[in-house]
Amino acid sequence: MEALNKMEERNSRITNRQNNLVAVFFMLMFFSLFGCKKKQPANQEMVSNISGYEFHTPDLLVELPDVLQEISGIEVGKDFLYAIQDELGVLYKLDRNRPNVIRDESQIYIDGDYEAIAYDEAKASFYIMRSDAVLLHYRPFKKKKKLKKYLIPLDKVDIEAMAFGLKSEQLLFLDKEEGKKSLSVHSFDLEEKSYKGVIGKILLHNKEKLRPTSLVFDAHNQVYWMLTTKPNFLLQLDISFKEIGRTTLPEQFVQPEGVTVDENGVLYITTEGKDGPACLGVFKPKE
Repeated sequence: MEALNKMEERNSRITNRQNNLVAVFFMLMFFSLFGCKKKQPANQEMVSNISGYEFHTPDLLVELPDVLQEISGIEVGKDFLYAIQDELGVLYKLDRNRPNVIRDESQIYIDGDYEAIAYDEAKASFYIMRSDAVLLHYRPFKKKKKLKKYLIPLDKVDIEAMAFGLKSEQLLFLDKEEGKKSLSVHSFDLEEKSYKGVIGKILLHNKEKLRPTSLVFDAHNQVYWMLTTKPNFLLQLDISFKEIGRTTLPEQFVQPEGVTVDENGVLYITTEGKDGPACLGVFKPKE
């Protein structure tokens, strides 16, 4: 009887091991079909005239948690990445070395379509732009959260791209649906807490219509990076907003939504999830 029990126990362990292997197999199959793929297919054309970076393949490509499938803006700090979920209105703190790990989150208790963030690490505060040109000044992750709201006097706009300008007390933002030929660069003064109007124009090649989804100033390279969708491009602009380069992005970036850059010129680019998870790609400058 004891021998029979041992045999049944051994068979049970074998069955469980087989079931685990089957589960792992199907999990790997799922991610191979729907997850972030690191390699760029040979039949996908990549076009880039930006020097100093290799955009064909990210140096790191990770799947983000399911809750960030609708990821919008992203920012980088010394130890963390910060991402805004546009539909839920939640700001997430992500591990900078392991971006798929959420360290903290903070709910913004104002309804809206949250699209862009700019992070002031020295003041531990965020500026968050709604698509209808409502600007929030938010200090989360503290016992006493602080939230201020500024109404920018613009009608019928769809704001998705915002960044600090050359001056730290200046926020720049773009209207996603402005039109062809050029994009107006709007300015908001953070000291005076006032809208300063259009301070420049981004001239577009071939009178094309590009829809900007993210903007960031790169102090390391002294350029702006602008992300667009439909078509998907990453543009490099000089400090006067003149286009000096552009690149297409790998196929994993089906709907690029956020771009930020760290103190060493490392780019972080996010894409919303469509038939799979949202992804984050890291592109390091090349020597």
